[in-house]
Parts: sequence; C-alpha cells; structure tokens
Amino acid sequence: MRAKKGSAFEREISKRLSLWWTEGVREDVFWRSAGSGSRATTRAKQGKTTHGSYGDIATLDPIGDPLLEMFTIELKRGNTIKDPWDLVDELPGRRSKPQKFEEALEQVVTSQRQAGSLYWMLLCKKDGRVPMVYVPRRFVSDYYKYSRDMNRLHPTASFKLLIRFTEGVHEMSFCAFPLEEFLDAVVPGEIVEVNRHLRRRMSKKNKN
Repeated sequence: MRAKKGSAFEREISKRLSLWWTEGVREDVFWRSAGSGSRATTRAKQGKTTHGSYGDIATLDPIGDPLLEMFTIELKRGNTIKDPWDLVDELPGRRSKPQKFEEALEQVVTSQRQAGSLYWMLLCKKDGRVPMVYVPRRFVSDYYKYSRDMNRLHPTASFKLLIRFTEGVHEMSFCAFPLEEFLDAVVPGEIVEVNRHLRRRMSKKNKN
C-alpha cells in the first residue's frame, strides 16, 4: 500500500509541476524518474551520468531542463518521514542514528551532488496534511538577489540544524514552504533567469 501511495504521489506532483511550469498548458513535461532515481544512482557509482534522471522527478521534454538544473527533487510520502520540528526539540546525546527526515536530506543532497544541480528540493506529504517543500536557505537568498519579483517568496519556517549523515554531522540551513505557496511565489521564468545568472557566475569563478 505504501508503495502505491508513493507512486500516486509522484504522479500527482509530476503533473502539478508540469502545469505550473507551463502556466497550465501541459501536464507531461515532468514525470517519475526511472526507478525513482535508482538507475541514475547506480550509474553514478560507476562514474557515469544520466541526464535528467536524478531524484524522483525527471524531464520528458527539454523545456523542463532549467528546473532540474536548478533543483534535484526528492519526494517522500507518509507519516514516517516526520519533519524538522522533530529535530528542533530533541535532547542532545539521546540517539546516534539518523531520523527518517535526516535520511531523506542525505538522500536528496547526495542526488543533487551527483546531478550537478544548483540546489536540492525535498517535497514531503504526511497523511491528511498539505505537501511541504524544503529548500536550502541559499536558494532563497539567490532568488532574492537575481529575481525581479523577490518580495513574494516568504518561508513559513527557517531551520539551522545539525543533521546526522552516514559519514558524520553537518550543519544545514533550509527553509520550509507549503507547496502551493511556493509555486505561487516562484515564477518559472524567474527560475530560468536565476539559473542563467548563477551558471554564468560559476563559469567566471572557475575561469579565474
């Protein structure tokens, strides 16, 4: 049952992102990646790349490439994933294993590094709750810097936490948004522009 719910959620989000990206014209730009990104992960371990197939969302049309150049997207469905608040008020030293939310963060960060995208996006939905988007705080800062419509993007919550990964503890700063508020605030055309600015800045930095 859980796998079926997860698959349905991936299809639902793929269509929603496609409609948002094309301003309601198409619902087939994004779709579930092969094996929910497992093929790209396996190939990455062999030193091979797999275009547009990292994370849980892939592109079926090149017009969607700028979004996945900006974000590698992982989807999580169900109550076991928890949320960042479970990490905020925990007592120090009470556990050594990562929580499910930390495991999800490690997965999306790893996928983002393999894909070479600029940021990660973790999209979670618990039963009976609205989907939530988690993105690095750096994305919000860069969107403010390069977007012409920056005043619309207001996180519901911001976190700066020590996150347990397999290889150690990392300090991570990220923001949370309800999915629909995020999509209302972020303009697809602005994503294209911000991606272009950041890629150009990275290129100049590498040349120097």
